[in-house]
Amino acid sequence: MANPKDNIPRSIVVLGAGVQGLTVACLLLSEGHSVTIVAKGTPESLESDELYASNKAGGNWQSYAVDTDLRLQGWDEVTFRAMWTMAGSNRLSSESGIRRTVMYQYYPTKPVDWKPHWFGERGVSPNYKVLKDSWKFPEGVAFGVEFETHAPKYISFLAKKFKCLGGQFSVRKVDRLSDLYNENSKVDVVINCSGLGSRKLGDVMDESVIPGRGQIMVVYAPHIKFTLKTKIGESFGEQELGTYVIPREGGYVVLGGTYQIGNSDLTPDPEIAKGIMERCVAACPELLSPDGSYPTILDHSVGLRPVRKGGVRLESSTQC
Repeated sequence: MANPKDNIPRSIVVLGAGVQGLTVACLLLSEGHSVTIVAKGTPESLESDELYASNKAGGNWQSYAVDTDLRLQGWDEVTFRAMWTMAGSNRLSSESGIRRTVMYQYYPTKPVDWKPHWFGERGVSPNYKVLKDSWKFPEGVAFGVEFETHAPKYISFLAKKFKCLGGQFSVRKVDRLSDLYNENSKVDVVINCSGLGSRKLGDVMDESVIPGRGQIMVVYAPHIKFTLKTKIGESFGEQELGTYVIPREGGYVVLGGTYQIGNSDLTPDPEIAKGIMERCVAACPELLSPDGSYPTILDHSVGLRPVRKGGVRLESSTQC
């Protein structure tokens, strides 16, 4: 495998057109490399891949980095600073959908071992602060923090940027990474960003990669201008749930959600949807209409996050 860091323009194939693959491809194009994205589905052909999940995400910048995972925190910090800069540009914010919003994170009680989140402690997220006891918490909440974040919906923006930089899409199914070398002797580097697809990719077969089912709904609530996450009511049988409210452009708001490890069912569950609405309204009463009714539901959606036991796999190998 050629080294893309030696400043020599390379012919590179990126496998996967989700947010990760698109971002990697755009960065490589900006450095002068020739890049083709090969994927079963792209933002321009979502119908060809039912497992394409990037367009279904709520759109928060944070990963699930724990306090001890300095590598993942470092990637989160780079992501936050890049998106924070984009959100500060009127043009880029308008084109990408990335914007800065206040975010509240609630807890039923103050954790015994609580300390500021790493992004607050290190000054990554501006205006991070603990909410005072006088804050008007919803029922069931006694502690929270406030910080600034953004809600991107910029998959189409990345696809457009990729093409404007000279990148090309090749929409097709790939069975093995080695096929991408064998099909074109001029390919110098192949980068695997196939996410959940790595589980069944012939010469990868990473069984540590499993689905993390996420179910959301989209409602119309144009008055909601802040993002909210909470630890209220996170259980549904043996499945883990999350509660979050994330505004998007046009008055749309994403309500979530679930984090169901090993569940690959793409059909929205009515009972879970009911629970999402109830939890979100309990945490964010502002969602209710003046007459006390729930906001209008526009859509239900399910996406499968790629989750990997043991953490992110980032490594290189040489094709002989």
